[in-house]
Amino acid sequence: MIIDWDIYAIRSDIDKIARAESDTRMDGFNCWARKKELYELYWYIEDKLEKCNTYTPEEAFLEERREKKIIRKIENSHENK
Repeated sequence: MIIDWDIYAIRSDIDKIARAESDTRMDGFNCWARKKELYELYWYIEDKLEKCNTYTPEEAFLEERREKKIIRKIENSHENK
């Protein structure tokens, strides 16, 4: 298979949308439009993942991601106190 996409370029574009959503110089109408774009991308990828096969290392990979996310939430909650 020829990989003719660049995951780092895709991430960069998503980061651009996220920055535009958080731009304090923009109004709520424009920021909300950018957030909707992020949701549309999220749901598009979610739909694609639902159609994918399941692989042996997948559960461990996802569990590691869940653990990192939980740790981040705990750290953030302690910082906000």
